[in-house]
Amino acid sequence: MIKNTVLLLFIALLILGGTVWILTTQQPETVSLQLTEESEAFKNPGREKPLLDFIEAFFLVEDTLLMRTSLVEEREMMATGEEVLSESIGLYMEYFRRREKENEFHQLVTLLEKYFVCEEKLIAWKINPSEMNSKEPTINAPVDDLRIINQLIIAHEKWEGYGYADLARVLADALYVHSVREKQMLVFNHPEAEVAPLVYNDFEALLRLSKMDDRWQKVLQKALHHTLEQQISGVPFYKDDYWVNQGLVEEGEYLVLENLWIMYYKATIGVKDKEALEWLVVQMDQGPVLGRYRLTEESFSGNESPAIYGVISRIAKIYEDEQLYLLATEALDRMVTKEGIYAGGFVDSLTGQAYSYDQLISLLGY
Repeated sequence: MIKNTVLLLFIALLILGGTVWILTTQQPETVSLQLTEESEAFKNPGREKPLLDFIEAFFLVEDTLLMRTSLVEEREMMATGEEVLSESIGLYMEYFRRREKENEFHQLVTLLEKYFVCEEKLIAWKINPSEMNSKEPTINAPVDDLRIINQLIIAHEKWEGYGYADLARVLADALYVHSVREKQMLVFNHPEAEVAPLVYNDFEALLRLSKMDDRWQKVLQKALHHTLEQQISGVPFYKDDYWVNQGLVEEGEYLVLENLWIMYYKATIGVKDKEALEWLVVQMDQGPVLGRYRLTEESFSGNESPAIYGVISRIAKIYEDEQLYLLATEALDRMVTKEGIYAGGFVDSLTGQAYSYDQLISLLGY
């Protein structure tokens, strides 16, 4: 109890901008909680353009910037191929913001307000293009809401006059009211919803929000404390019962993509882990990095995914690790479709299936 109280106190000091010792069950480390950007030195427009062309040719809905979920319809999915996710809105907003595409960014925000934001000012986690005028109360996806709000805050600093900061405040207030309980993010907007898994804690967004609204400081503090407490030393994995309880993994097994996102989110506020980075470089060098990892057996299993390599590339950018960036982008190059009408995209050669998430994460990875 004393250890947890001290840790919470020190994290609170970090949020105020200090540099202190963080005490965890592992070795202490000195970290400074500050917004940390991806390095601009790592870019590859030559790889990026064919993928962007593929997205524009096969994923955009009716001459808009809204992206369908998948290339091939899959009825068993939570979202059908034709539906548009708030996930893709946030990722595409981030791409346009990073590439200084002011007009495209604003078009997406206009579509967001018109079709995704309901009367409660929550963001729908998905919409059907045939029912885009519905403003009924909806289920949200807080992790995607945070990304969208974060992009609006950053865009306000770049492009004034659009009211992005005001929109961010309205959306953030609704998110806090409907999707936070006892200073913890929920999986969606319902009082009885479960506490969200660790990967929902977009620390960059939470830190920016904490500077706009004091309520978010406690959310950030609690999320960071819990994440550090659950970290496994030397590897980019975190104990999280959520996935076991959902039946998605067994005890001792970890979803690689979700855990890599946690490593990335931590780095966006300056909380970096050199040992985990070194481990990741070794795994990428040996390759491939697959969707699941069993710690006791030190082995990967499952599918290979461009999204995994896209996130690893982004980790490399924020850690400024050229070797890891090259390994990740080489893996993306190996997986990309090289010939035919789908050239430049990430399409399964056996099924013809492709997902918006894979395309956008890879686009940001390049």
